[in-house]
Amino acid sequence: MKYLLAASIGLVTLNFGMTSGSAQDVIATPDIAARSIEAHIRFLASDALAGRDAGSEGYEIAANYVAAQMQQLGLEPLGDNGSYMADVPLHDVMADADYNRFTLDGVDYDHGDHVYVSLNPSRLETEITGELVFVGHGVSAPNHGHDDYADVDVTGKIVVVLGGLPDGLPSEERAHHGASTRATAAAHGAIGMISLTEWTQEDVTEFATGFAARPTTRLTAASGASPYDQIVASANVDAELGARLFEGTEMSLAEVRLAMDAENDASYPRFALPHTVTIRQRTLSQPFSDPNVVGG
Repeated sequence: MKYLLAASIGLVTLNFGMTSGSAQDVIATPDIAARSIEAHIRFLASDALAGRDAGSEGYEIAANYVAAQMQQLGLEPLGDNGSYMADVPLHDVMADADYNRFTLDGVDYDHGDHVYVSLNPSRLETEITGELVFVGHGVSAPNHGHDDYADVDVTGKIVVVLGGLPDGLPSEERAHHGASTRATAAAHGAIGMISLTEWTQEDVTEFATGFAARPTTRLTAASGASPYDQIVASANVDAELGARLFEGTEMSLAEVRLAMDAENDASYPRFALPHTVTIRQRTLSQPFSDPNVVGG
């Protein structure tokens, strides 16, 4: 919700005078005083607004401020009921640590015990059981000669992915592919995802009981479709549990890492893993709404 700062700067750029003359004249250039931009930035970035987090009093003050600027500029309100405010359904969510569980071939692992079971802001309670398929980095970029899903059927299965990105991707696309792993798995029909990490057991426990135990704000299912509708359960596993997923396969996890990290002639193996996993997750939700500020 911190886009309000950028929105206010955009509003300032609208506040310019037009040159006189015919349509053939040069289009007017904005007449923007630096102090005007600075004044908006200083107010919206001030400590008094306490970061403008969604659901906070600081956000409400900032939203009303931007709406007032839009009205002053003569912009038409395009929000709800003829206002500048358009409510967005949100909720604060966190994983239910007492309920979540990861089961590998009948052996249970509680949340925080070698595994962090991720929350799902769209499907608040799910349980899946599926076969595993290792799909490298989980990147599908055939236009750049790399597709971790080529000739691999993951429909109805749980994909296992190793963090990172393959060589050869343009720098301007790397961030996109890194953030699209879940969406890519969903597009290929997977129902769950396991992310391999290099964490220790202590790292998992610290993450699950520390940062990940705090509520985070997400859009609700009412906001529209998302990859969470298809990838209904997912988990991060530590290095020890990750290695167990590769037992009985053609390559160990250590060998896979070496192949994918090779400086020259890196290879990206993909193959089924001879194990079955059940992931059970429940996401605790506290709904609320906050407005977008809309005018034109």
